[in-house]
Amino acid sequence: MPQSIPAQTLTIVATGIVTKRRFVTMLGALAAAGAHAFGVARYNAAVGDELPVDTLGTTEVEAGGIFAKGDPLTPDATGRAVLNAQPQPLVKTALIAGGAAGDHVVTGILTTDILVSVTEEDGTSGVMTDRTAEFEISAADTINNTGGTSTATDKLLVVYQRPGKPTVARALEAAAAPGDVVEANLIPN
Repeated sequence: MPQSIPAQTLTIVATGIVTKRRFVTMLGALAAAGAHAFGVARYNAAVGDELPVDTLGTTEVEAGGIFAKGDPLTPDATGRAVLNAQPQPLVKTALIAGGAAGDHVVTGILTTDILVSVTEEDGTSGVMTDRTAEFEISAADTINNTGGTSTATDKLLVVYQRPGKPTVARALEAAAAPGDVVEANLIPN
């Protein structure tokens, strides 16, 4: 049976309609999917209502999906607790053919990713040259170095990082279905 033993509950003013047992922001709105959360709303609230929010300790959360006891949790699009499948940043690499200065296709790269490095491997000598400063992520699946060096006969090793989603709580009970109310331990951030 879930219980709530908060170590700290703070009162904020709701800036949107808030549902109890869901993650909220410091600004008084439901937390967005994968976003940082200030805490969990203790009660339903309308715009302008004072809203007590558990920010530390254990609290009851509404599940937005299935997860196990001990799983890291993050908000879904409606502020419910869901499994955080990507709590840590991911580093990804792609080896692509070079080309004229301009757009280069890197399948899977997103505009929210962080470009870590672009290294050119000379197709004749094998010499590696750092070209990171010339490139940016310009669109999904695309990096660009307009006005930069032509790498037409070479290969490019692209390293990029996908930011992780914040873990805002840890499940103290399993959720068997969306809508279950379970106990979670809030993680300060």
